[in-house]
Formats: sequence, structure tokens, C-alpha cells
Amino acid sequence: MRAVRGSASPVMIGRERELRRLAQLASARVPAVAVVAGEPGIGKTRLVQELLDALPPETVVLVGQAEPGSLSRPYEVLLDAIDGRAEVDDEHLAALADPKRSPVERLHTGLAILADLVGDAPAVIVFEDLHWADSESAALFERIADQRGPRLLVGTYRPDEVTRRQPVAGLLARLERRHTVTHVRLDRLSTSQTAAMLAAATGGPVPMRAATALHHRTGGNPFFLEELLRSMPGCQLDDLVDQPLPWSLADLLRRQTDDLDPVSHRVVEAAAVLGHRIPFDLLAGVTGASEDELIRVLRDLVTRGVLVESGEDEFAFRHALFREAIADQMLGRQRRRLHEAALDVLLHGGSSDPAMVAHHARGAGRYDDMVAATRRGTALYLSIGSAYQALQLAEMGLEEVPDDPELLSAAARAAWLAGLLDDAVRYGRRWRDGAPTTTDRAESHYLLVRLAWESREWDEMADLTRGIEALIEELPPGADQARAMTAVAQSSMLRDDLPATLRWTERAMALADEFDLPQVRLAALVEKGSALVEVPARAAEGGRSSPASSTRRRRPASGCLPPAR
Repeated sequence: MRAVRGSASPVMIGRERELRRLAQLASARVPAVAVVAGEPGIGKTRLVQELLDALPPETVVLVGQAEPGSLSRPYEVLLDAIDGRAEVDDEHLAALADPKRSPVERLHTGLAILADLVGDAPAVIVFEDLHWADSESAALFERIADQRGPRLLVGTYRPDEVTRRQPVAGLLARLERRHTVTHVRLDRLSTSQTAAMLAAATGGPVPMRAATALHHRTGGNPFFLEELLRSMPGCQLDDLVDQPLPWSLADLLRRQTDDLDPVSHRVVEAAAVLGHRIPFDLLAGVTGASEDELIRVLRDLVTRGVLVESGEDEFAFRHALFREAIADQMLGRQRRRLHEAALDVLLHGGSSDPAMVAHHARGAGRYDDMVAATRRGTALYLSIGSAYQALQLAEMGLEEVPDDPELLSAAARAAWLAGLLDDAVRYGRRWRDGAPTTTDRAESHYLLVRLAWESREWDEMADLTRGIEALIEELPPGADQARAMTAVAQSSMLRDDLPATLRWTERAMALADEFDLPQVRLAALVEKGSALVEVPARAAEGGRSSPASSTRRRRPASGCLPPAR
């Protein structure tokens, strides 16, 4: 009878064809894109690692992983890939996070960092867990795919966790249109492949009875099978079949920490609550462990295969499923206390990460702190063009204060910038209906007019424009009124109402001159010039035109309506 060695299979089973496809792409030394899809634990990371292990030594390898949930930073995957690399230019890192730089500048900075690391050498660049990727990481992945050079770009993701709202959904669609993408879909192991994996783990032939029983128990999920074997080193396979085994992977993973001492239990539970990236100092602050004690515990958890050292003074669970299994079995009160401890450490340390502060504030039930952090975070992320992160934080805050005008405004703008027009309209209307001031109502109308134009809802656009006209007399004289008049002129121009355009631009320019508003005057002048140019064209067409034909000729200029995304 064969005994279990208690370690992962020394060879990868059932993925030979997929590995050959990726290896061929890497060896071709031409630009290529591959996407690896599969459920959790199916072997996406193992497949990628097998590919990387077989690469020639001159190949540059960069691997970054996305952060789950609302904790993701802009360019999270790139930052993870370059963490600890001394050759990365500090000025580039500072520029990547500089809110004064435009999104395009920051994207070019990300590309420059990669160019410095890769140069002209053959390279394999891996973005893991694209289903969690922030919008900047998704945009960077897309731009890398456009680059020339001997490089293979690989992305992994879980199809079941992709929704239309996530950046990866649009990314995959655009990649399909613009590139030849190699799709690698990993399925569960068959019974014969399960037998082969057991044979590799035990060092010899495996009775079909054992292979069939373990295949049935694990569903052919390689990670479940490996963890089952790891949990019972030295056990005979025939005996393993007859033992009462855990029916779920989560139960199995939790059993692997059952024999930890109390301090280690406290550390691993705190780590599960803290998230994917676990900074040493934050973990120490939350657990209250001394540095020596925490080092001892972490070394043991790394040896056990529960945690891995993922960066400088930073740890992570070996697999996301491990963290989920431990967190799910904790009492709600336990999780709240740990979130509260993490929040206190972050606030006392002056954390500049509003997403992390908001996450732990929500987990701790400290909703005033959460709302304050979401307001700071949405403003920060919108200022640097991180629309998806801004939307996530705004929605987190709106769960607690659903009528907050600041968060509704941020959610509407963020959804629009992220290309989620239905969500933008929904939040924009809530913002308009609950606006506390006339100026806020006018601002919400400007965005809703823009959204109606993008959706080609001409009647809605006209109704909203009449709403702006009705607000003008209620607005304070000066800049607010002049901006509203210019917005009406822009909307009229977009709907091909030239007389109204000329009438409203004249009123806006007169008010801009009276109150010395050069930017508003310039915006109104642009609309007036566009209308005057259009008059001869209209005459040549016999006076016939339509909003649809107008949209083909022009987009809104930078003025009072939001400009193009």
C-alpha cells in the first residue's frame, strides 16, 4: 500500500497541453497575449509557475497579483510585481501615485517602469487574479498588449467572479477585438488524472478504488486534493478512503491550523481579517505580539505552508481560499474586534490609504469613520482618475448614508468615468433629487445632460436642459449663472438648436464680461463659433438637420457640461 508524503504533487498533472501552448508563445519571442481561466484551486497559479520555471535564464519575469475587494490600490498589480526591486526608479514610483498628474501621465509612467525593467530582453509578464484588478491595472494590461517586443503577457482570472461592472469585463472584450488572444481554460481533473496525481504524490501505482473515492470527494479540484494529502502525511491511501474526511475544502484548510498554540491562532486569525497584503507592523499592532514572538509565529506559519513572505516585511496567505476558510469560521464579534484594532492602528499611524481605513471601519461597525474615509477616498481617486476605485468607495459609504449628496455626486461621476452609464444615471438622478442647494441641482443637471447625450436620449436631454433654464434665476448672479447659461448653449448645440445656442451664448458672454470670467467666456465663445460655422452648412442642406447628425460631427467641448471621458 502507498503512503501519502504530505506534500504537493511533484509534477503537474493534466495540464500538459496547456503548458505546451504557453511555452510555445513564450519561446516564439514575439508579442503575445494569453488568458488563463478557471475556478478557485483549479491550478492557474501552478500552471503559470511551471511555465516560469522552464524559461531560459535570460527571460525577464514579472508577476503581480490583484487585491480582492475594496482594498485595491491604483496600479495594484504593477506595484505588487515590482515590490522589493531595487532597480525601480524612485521618481517613477512617486509619479505613479502623484494626484497632480493626469491618468494618461500615470499610465505612461507605469509603462516606463516596465520598459526600464524589461528593455529589449525576452519577457513574461503575469497579472494574476484579473477579476479583482483595479481599473488602472486593467488599462496597463491593455497597453502592454499593444507594445512591441519579445514578450508574453499572461492574465489569470475566475470567470464566475466577473461581472459587467468590473474593469476586467471591458478589458477582455477589447483584447478580443484588437489582438489574437490565446484562451486557456482549466477544467477539473478526471478520475484517471486524479489517479496520476496520487501516484506522483505517493511514488507508485494507486488502487483505482482509492483514486475513484478521492476524485469523488474532491470533485477533481487539484488544490483540494493536494491539501487533503498534505493534511495526512504518512497515511495509507486505502486507510484514507475509509476515514471520515472533510467534505469541503474550507473545512480541510481550517483543520490544518487546529493544533496551533493560542498566540499563533491569534496571529493567523488577525491575518485572515487584514486581507491579502499583511504588513508586519500592522499585524504586530493588531495582535499585540512582540517582534520576536511574531517572527517566531510567522516563521512557523510559513513552514507549515499557511503563509508566504510576499514582500519586504509583508506576508500573504499561500492561497486566497486559506484566508477565506479561516475568516469564515470566526465569530462576527471576533472579526469586529480585529477590524477595530486594525482601524485604531491605521488612524493613530496617520494612514494615507482611505480604502483600507474604510474597509476596517466598516468591519468594526464604526460607520462615521467609514463614511469620512469613503468621502476622502472618492475625492482622492477621482482626482487621479481612478474611477472604479472611487465608485467602490462611494457605494460603500452610500450603504450607510444613502442620501449623502457628496457621495451621490462622486458615485455618479465615477460611474460615468468608468463607462457604467446606467449606474451613472441612477446616481445622478438621486443626486439631483436630494441636492441641498440650487448649485448642486445645477451641477447634477449638467452631468445628466451629458449622460442623456451619450445615450442618445434626445427628449430627456431637452427636458433636462429646460430644467437648467428654470434654475438660472435661482442661482447666485455671476459664475454660477454664467456656467448654467453656457451649459444650456452647449446642450442646444448638441441638439442642433442653433438659434437657442446663439441666444444663450450671448447671454453667457455678457455675464462673463460683467463678472470677469474668462474661462466661462471662452467656453461660450466656442459654442457660438460652432453655431456660426454650422449655419452655412445648415443652409446648404436645405435647413434640415437632427441631433443624431450633430453627434457625428462633434462632441461636447470642454466647458460646463462634463468633457469627454
